[in-house]
Amino acid sequence: HQRVLSRGNPLAGRKGSAYARVHGDSKKPKKRRSTFRKAGLKALEQGVQVKTQFNVWAKNSSMITAIYCVVLGFCALIWGAVDEERYGITYGIIGTYTVVLGAYIILFERFFCVLRSPSAIPTRGFMYFVVGAPCFLTQPTIIAAVSMYITGLINCVAAFYEEEVKPKQKKRRARAAPVKSEGKSNVLHSAGGVDLVEAEPSLWEQFKAWLVFLQNGSKLGVKVFILCYIVANIILFAYAVQLWFGLNAELDEDDQISTAGPLAKGFGWTLDFNCAMILVPVCRNLLSIVYDYSNGKSCFGRCLGVIVTFIPVDKNIAFHKFVAVLMAAGAMGHMFFHFVNYALRPDATIRLFGLIPWYTGGLIIICVLLIFSGAQLKVRRKQFEIFWYSHIFVFPVYYVLLLLHGKPGYNPNFWKWFVLPAFLYLTERVVTWRRAKLPVTLLSVSVMKPNVFSIELEKSGPFAAKKDGRHPYSEGQYCFINCPHLSAFEWHPFTISSAPSDKTVTFHIRRSVPGSWTDQLQEYLTALGDSSTGRLTLFRNVGASRVPGKIIGPDGRRLLRIDGPHSAPTQHLSKYKQVMIIGAGIGVTPVASSVKSVIFHKWRTAVGEVFPNHGYFYWVCSHRDVDSFRWMIRLIKECQDEISHQRAKASSTRRYEFHIFITSVRNAKPVQVVVAPEDDESFWGRHTEDTGVEKKQGAFNEAQLYGVLKCPTQDVQQIGDVFVHKGRPNWKAEFARVKAYHRNDTVGVAFCGNEHIANDLKRYSMQSSDVENGQLFRLHLENF
Repeated sequence: HQRVLSRGNPLAGRKGSAYARVHGDSKKPKKRRSTFRKAGLKALEQGVQVKTQFNVWAKNSSMITAIYCVVLGFCALIWGAVDEERYGITYGIIGTYTVVLGAYIILFERFFCVLRSPSAIPTRGFMYFVVGAPCFLTQPTIIAAVSMYITGLINCVAAFYEEEVKPKQKKRRARAAPVKSEGKSNVLHSAGGVDLVEAEPSLWEQFKAWLVFLQNGSKLGVKVFILCYIVANIILFAYAVQLWFGLNAELDEDDQISTAGPLAKGFGWTLDFNCAMILVPVCRNLLSIVYDYSNGKSCFGRCLGVIVTFIPVDKNIAFHKFVAVLMAAGAMGHMFFHFVNYALRPDATIRLFGLIPWYTGGLIIICVLLIFSGAQLKVRRKQFEIFWYSHIFVFPVYYVLLLLHGKPGYNPNFWKWFVLPAFLYLTERVVTWRRAKLPVTLLSVSVMKPNVFSIELEKSGPFAAKKDGRHPYSEGQYCFINCPHLSAFEWHPFTISSAPSDKTVTFHIRRSVPGSWTDQLQEYLTALGDSSTGRLTLFRNVGASRVPGKIIGPDGRRLLRIDGPHSAPTQHLSKYKQVMIIGAGIGVTPVASSVKSVIFHKWRTAVGEVFPNHGYFYWVCSHRDVDSFRWMIRLIKECQDEISHQRAKASSTRRYEFHIFITSVRNAKPVQVVVAPEDDESFWGRHTEDTGVEKKQGAFNEAQLYGVLKCPTQDVQQIGDVFVHKGRPNWKAEFARVKAYHRNDTVGVAFCGNEHIANDLKRYSMQSSDVENGQLFRLHLENF
């Protein structure tokens, strides 16, 4: 039961309201002291304690700093061992201290001191300041010292916001549909009533199935591309090492560097190459164009489709991360061997390379710390702003330093790799800037309690129809949204929840903690008018007339700016006769777009077969998040109504199933909800459409489905074409059932959600594919 203030919640403060009846509390709760102290933003009192996530950034920074300590500590030891007269015993002592300190930091942050109590005294930050001070005494460990001070500063910020890290709760074992075994066979039981007995495959059969799945699932080409990219790095490394060994041999004996020098240059060349290539995967508009044309039926589209088979266009972010790992490895190797080379041949090294690379190199390593520590998954999920600002402000400095990283004041090798990717990236930024200048018309804002709101946009500007008449976006595509009133630099990605054929464009946005960007966005947009009914419809004056929608805010700036739409896995659904569309958590938004497109548009207007002709939709949702997705409950109910209406008009062989898996069910109690007419839209969200046509009603209404989701009493409960499962999915059973329905045919599988479910889907897509009989499960993933 949640207790929320009436401020910003028109339902909570209204006596006898629907929200109060569901949650059993219509009284105004006591205010709690907010701990969010952001400058220029008044404290938000919404009954929950505000939590920033600088502690996650601090922990990532500490781990990278620990690696720096170990590597640079060994460098200091080598310096002291090679030239004891010059460096004395100090380098040996400090080097040993730094190595031990790095190992201790890993143990400290990983095992000993994971928890964090809310305190305004930055004890952990001061600890990093103290233990990092001795590292300033030797040249190799200065970078480690600066890294520790940066980590200490981030810890101080976490203490300033009184952040708290609680012990993790033990995860319960996943509940899934029962699987019975008879000898070497598996009997699979699932909601569809199909029992399928399959023999357990041998390891050799599994390996062959994996190869065949890769080849026919358009995955083998991607694996070949990655392998070729790794081989290219190895060849480039070997060529640079061989070249520098030859160049070094031609120098006078006094000017020759040690054997560690060519190794450092080898890592440096691979670092230059990867630093340039890492820009290509983030050219989203370019990749979207390639992606769209590769799905075309023309000769050019088919040729481009063959090329895309070998290039991970739909895995651009995964490839971006992969190249980043190679960059990190190259940076560590380049730094380590240069320090070793200097220890062995200091004077020759300075004469050959100069001093500028030492200063720029040290700053580059600090930039790596800031970028990598802010880019980790936990930071992006818990506080996207840290990831965004650590990238947008640090990476330009990083590239300027790379261009200056050379003896004459410029890098004689990097620019050769950098020219083309830089041109593509600058073109990408120009396209984004031009798109951002297109007017975005905000038609309405709907607030759905407890923590979801939706924005409705006009199909104009970035969402105008294409010249060839095609829809401006496909199912499940996403956009980056910017609100200039909040920040001119901050862009956040959100999936389009409306179908391509809808008259308007909608985004459903989950409001994060008070003070976050999404919370400020809702507060700003709902302040544009009276939102007490849960929905705010906006108008603007054009001459003497008043027209729907608002473009300019009260501060004279655009209300919103849009970059997109960009490619997504669910846009492939029109290529298959049968599809499995899967979403987890907020990843249900592409599912919402897809199911609306299929049922309200494709199936309603189609005569005969249509792509897709059979749809299986899956949504995995935690029990605690059900209230955040009441808008999805309304959509599922209206889809059931539409299906019932279509079946009443004409017989159809199309299969439609919607499976909902409710996880982490604890102490669930029956819930009865009665929503007053004036609260209907605020509680359930907007209706999908209002055609005025009387339809045959489905087997349930919103309140009945909501009651089942809030208190699932059975492992599987069917109401209409909706199956509510208590526990996590048994994907093996689901794939086996779909396979039994559609033998000798290809099934498209699209997923948006976390990587754990993605790994399960990869495994069962591979195991369920039967290429000899012409059946294949083609998987398209989008992980977050």
